[in-house]
Amino acid sequence: MALCVYAVVPRATRVKRSWRGLRAEPLRLITSGPVAVLVGATVKPPKPYRANLERHDALMRQIASDVTAMLPARFALIVEDVHRLRALVEMSAGAFHDALRLVAGCEQMTLRMRAPHERPAVQQASTRRPAASRRSGTDYLLARAREFGIPQDADVKDLLRHLSSMVHAERIGRAHPGDPSTIYHLIERGRSSDYLAIVREFTAHHPSNRVAASGPFPPYAFGPSIS
Repeated sequence: MALCVYAVVPRATRVKRSWRGLRAEPLRLITSGPVAVLVGATVKPPKPYRANLERHDALMRQIASDVTAMLPARFALIVEDVHRLRALVEMSAGAFHDALRLVAGCEQMTLRMRAPHERPAVQQASTRRPAASRRSGTDYLLARAREFGIPQDADVKDLLRHLSSMVHAERIGRAHPGDPSTIYHLIERGRSSDYLAIVREFTAHHPSNRVAASGPFPPYAFGPSIS
């Protein structure tokens, strides 16, 4: 029978009876080296309806609150059988083990921002010059940094410096050039109110920088994928 994958956890984890999958199925652990994968039996992938997405997130939050470290799987990740799952996990067992050590005792905060000089994606795409026409290597590198969502605004950099004392790890992502930058921060559990307070103070003093923080979340952005 196919398996719906929910999370990667340390091998020593014990499954709680209160953990139930999207179809209320009981969950079990498939071990591979130092890690284990939390799965439920399924016949077909769950649909990405709002109710299912909310149940998935609620389960991830419950598991995260019950264990020291966990890595959520993406929604509706289906693997055909135990043998295939073990083969997939074994290929990245070391990476999963390292990621679990990284997220232990931590939670994720998400920071989205657009500095005043940044334009929406459509405008930016229409005015972007070819790489060859940029004046210098510095211009090129700065443009590439902006395209990949790396903040260049001095005020935003100052905000990140203020947050850095509580940040254990950082991931930067942007779906498309010109979209708001997204930064994922891993912080110690229980410190989200301190994090949000720093962001609120920043936005009060820099209203032209559109910055929004959300969380805490399970560490969605900090684990390798099973694929």
